[in-house]
Amino acid sequence: MNRAVHLRLLVPLSFLVAVLAALPAGGGGAQEASPEAVAGPGPHPGERVRLIDRDRNAIGAVSVTELEDPYELYDDLYTPQPGRRFVMAYVVYENIDTESAYVSSEEFAVVDADGFVSVPTHIISAEDDRETFYSTEVEPGAVVGGKLTFDIDADAELAQVLYRAIPVVDFRPDRPAYGDAVSVTADGVVVASITVSAPTDPFSPPQDEGSGSVLVGGRYVAFPVTIRNLGDEPLAVDPDDFSVIDSLGYAYGEYPRNAAESDPTGPILQPNDRLAPGATASGLIRFHLFDGSDPVAVFYTTDDNRRVSLAEPGFPPPPAESEPLVVPDGTVVVTPGCEGVVAWGESLIATFERLETELGEAGELPDDLSTADPATLRQVAAVFRTAAAEQAESNPPEVARAANDAWVRVLSYAADGYEAIADAVESGDRTRIDAVVAEWEETGLVLFEEFESAFTALDTPCPELNEIE
Repeated sequence: MNRAVHLRLLVPLSFLVAVLAALPAGGGGAQEASPEAVAGPGPHPGERVRLIDRDRNAIGAVSVTELEDPYELYDDLYTPQPGRRFVMAYVVYENIDTESAYVSSEEFAVVDADGFVSVPTHIISAEDDRETFYSTEVEPGAVVGGKLTFDIDADAELAQVLYRAIPVVDFRPDRPAYGDAVSVTADGVVVASITVSAPTDPFSPPQDEGSGSVLVGGRYVAFPVTIRNLGDEPLAVDPDDFSVIDSLGYAYGEYPRNAAESDPTGPILQPNDRLAPGATASGLIRFHLFDGSDPVAVFYTTDDNRRVSLAEPGFPPPPAESEPLVVPDGTVVVTPGCEGVVAWGESLIATFERLETELGEAGELPDDLSTADPATLRQVAAVFRTAAAEQAESNPPEVARAANDAWVRVLSYAADGYEAIADAVESGDRTRIDAVVAEWEETGLVLFEEFESAFTALDTPCPELNEIE
């Protein structure tokens, strides 16, 4: 199995490895976008956005050709959690450069009208035969496309689809400009206003005496920022909460201040944990941008991780002017005897991710196991046992049966281990707790290695598993 697939499997499984190997010793039917969602200056679904390099040459195009909100072609095992819904975007990446481009599915995201950002989530849909977009290398002159699914709040209004930090779909009715006073809320109440003015580009910062530092490979850009506390409580001001987006689609945080820039009497905005109600703080925030890229937007991140747009002089992004490249409509090659193995592998990965989400902190064990809550341990055991039963009934293709059975054994043993620890904790016998942990760790690692070996062995008879990244 190739490295990308191998890592994709191991990352979601890290929580299991931690439980088994690092225990403390001794103790969303297809629908069109809603009419409200097609308002705004765009880009809109189907419109191609130009990508450029540092020489400002066009190197590609990105578009969302289909957008389904809500997306409801999911299998029963992947029903959205209460209060959530799925959104599906079919994304297309065209490479018109002379060099290959690596495109990651994690570079795409959706943003709701409140500023919350969601990255792709993996679900299985037997009813939807459109291919999933996986991270891949796109050769010059090639085009790739596929669906990405996002999990967002059920009541949220979809605002944007992003590639990197570039909006490739944007339903917002307008965008802030330099000089606009933008409101910042907390729990629905306006607590501050922030104004960003046009930058000094390039900017020469105050220098430390005798530093002799020379900037290589880029330039400094400084934005004047004014923050006013409109709330009833002191407001924390932190320049690290600001970011600038460049024309390549990358986001940059504040460049570290030197000693001269940390002078509270100087021009640079300083951190302040207690800006008084009604008071104003002003100053410059400095960023480092590469030569050949231009600042196109400035954002602020709130304490609850919402993205607030402060100024977007460079959006909407320019449309692509190159001739469209068409996603090939070919048949996926399947090795004889490997029918269904890719879908099985995708289902396995989705199960890993679902377990990680369901368990959360509940699966973490305290340093002193005698303080663990037996009821919580048994709840975790039940999650593993349910997953084991579902996996056992999943009817895998024959070539994958050994790997599937090995994974069922891992899940079942994890459930047994949590039950055994719960019993030992209830007994209050530390010697018994130690013995249970030692046996569970030793046997669990053996079972996990058997599963990993069985899964990796599928790479030879079924090379199409390499398409899962």
